[in-house]
Amino acid sequence: MRCRGISVLETLIVVAIMGLLLAAAMPSAGEYMNNARIRGVAEQVRDGLSRARMEAIRRNSTVNFVPNGTGWSVVVPASGQIAAVTVASRSPYAAESLVTAQPSADQIAFNGAGRLTTAGPFTVNVTETGGTCAASGGPARCLRISAVRGGNIRMCDPAQASSKPEGC
Repeated sequence: MRCRGISVLETLIVVAIMGLLLAAAMPSAGEYMNNARIRGVAEQVRDGLSRARMEAIRRNSTVNFVPNGTGWSVVVPASGQIAAVTVASRSPYAAESLVTAQPSADQIAFNGAGRLTTAGPFTVNVTETGGTCAASGGPARCLRISAVRGGNIRMCDPAQASSKPEGC
């Protein structure tokens, strides 16, 4: 009787094919991970802005949102003899060192009605550190979080047309 099984040559061919498939998938997997990091930071910033707005409405007073890299703080400012109080904060994580969050101002304030106290919109551009966004021809899907005078907070993609729901 003849022994049946897999020869060494067949095993090497299967390993070579798997290696080629894995090598072809690596660039897109890396791009996916970078885009997931950007989205994660953008969602955290959006959540922080929403928290600051809701805290201002709940307290019926001014509450500041203070961005700190990829982190943020929600602060009730000092009033008279009462010191400033940090209601919530999120520190930047070490894994987010590959992501940059660029705010348009050092801080913004929401009033008791949940509206911005400044005239212009507040934006935070979340990008890959040292990378190029898709809007500029690069591979990274950068995102923008904006808070407008009325208090609406929105996350959008600058690479998309403004006529699309996800565009800026």
